[in-house]
Amino acid sequence: MTSLLISISKQTHLTRTGNSNRDTEHRQDLEASNATLTDNLLGYNDAPDYGTTSTSTPYRSSSPSESSADRASSNLNPDSVTLRTVLKSRRMQLVIINYFFVCFTEMCYVVLLPLIYSTSIETGGLGLNPYQIGLTMGIWGLFNAIIQINVVGKVIRKYGGASVYKFAYLSYFMGFLTFPFSTHLARRQGSVGIGSYIVIGFQLFFIIFAYMSYGSYSPLYSD
Repeated sequence: MTSLLISISKQTHLTRTGNSNRDTEHRQDLEASNATLTDNLLGYNDAPDYGTTSTSTPYRSSSPSESSADRASSNLNPDSVTLRTVLKSRRMQLVIINYFFVCFTEMCYVVLLPLIYSTSIETGGLGLNPYQIGLTMGIWGLFNAIIQINVVGKVIRKYGGASVYKFAYLSYFMGFLTFPFSTHLARRQGSVGIGSYIVIGFQLFFIIFAYMSYGSYSPLYSD
C-alpha cells in the first residue's frame, strides 16, 4: 500500500513538473512573439527593406544611464554641429553676407528697370509704353525660365558654385552699365531705335546670367 502511494505521488509530481515546463515554454514563446511583433510595429526589425538587400539598423531604447552617457559624450564631441557653430563659421558668414548683397543688388535692378523703360526720353529714359515693356519682359521671362531649368545645373557642376556666383554677380553690374548707353542712343536718335534695342538685348542677356547667382548657393551651403 505504501509503495502504491509513493508511485502515485511520483507520477503526480512528474505530471506537474511536465505541465509547468510546458507552461514556461509556452509563456516564453508568447513573450518572444510579442517582442517580435512590437519590433516590427516600431520599425526595429532587421529584415531587408523592400527592393533592397540592406538591413535596417535595429534601435533599442537605452537605459537612463546610457542616455546620460550618450548626452555627455555628445557634449564633449567637438564635431557636434549646432546652429550656433554653423553661424560662427567664417564660410557661412561669407555666404550670408554675399546673399544679402545679391538680394540688394537684384532689388535695385528690379526697381530701376521699369523706371528707365517708362520714363520719357527727354528726362533720361527710353519712353516705352506699357505694351512694349510687358512684351519685352514676357519674352525675356520665358527664355530665362528655360535657361534656368536646363542650363544652370550643368554650368554649376562643370565650373563650381563659387565661380558661377562670381560671374553671375558681375553680370548685374554689366546690366547696370547698359542703362546709360541705351538712354544715350535713344536721346541722340530722338526715339528708341535699333541701337537701343541691341543694348537692351545685351542687358537682358546679362541678367539671365545674373539670376544664376541664386542657384549657385546650393553647393555653397552644402560645402
